[in-house]
Amino acid sequence: GNRLEKFADSLRLPFEFHALHASSIEDVTPSMLDTRTGEGMAVNCVLELHRLLQKDGDILTAFLAMIRSLEPKVVTLGEREANHNQPFFLEQFKDALNYYSAMFDSLEATLPPTSSDRIVVERILLGQEIMNVIAFEGSERTRHEKFTSWRELMKASNFTALHPSTFAVAQARQIGRAS
Repeated sequence: GNRLEKFADSLRLPFEFHALHASSIEDVTPSMLDTRTGEGMAVNCVLELHRLLQKDGDILTAFLAMIRSLEPKVVTLGEREANHNQPFFLEQFKDALNYYSAMFDSLEATLPPTSSDRIVVERILLGQEIMNVIAFEGSERTRHEKFTSWRELMKASNFTALHPSTFAVAQARQIGRAS
């Protein structure tokens, strides 16, 4: 939020960032948001909506309807590009193996084996998540979806996909070259 505020300030744009604190995304209600008539709103959903896939599908639909009712100018969705919602174990296992192999390869390329950050990510974050994706079933299992599934879910909730601006594409290319 601070970086966004500084960036908006550098462009002389009025901007306020209000982080939302809730114990669970499904507990979020419109009354928790600082909405003001006549002001634009952006909703940023990063690595949270997949949690609603674990529950009854109606919870995700209701949450998206609630967001839609707020009439935001933009909604961003950031989820893992993985398919951990397969009905059969073998498909779940193969998808998880491919996905997490790439994650570990990325860690190996960027952090030394003795890095405390790498150890935390591998053992605590990825280790628990892999166990959850492979070993758990029902509402206990983490379910990630591919981009195409998220696009369809958002479309079914009356959201319209926007193409990235020329500026955003240029920034992405610049970041890609720098890394």
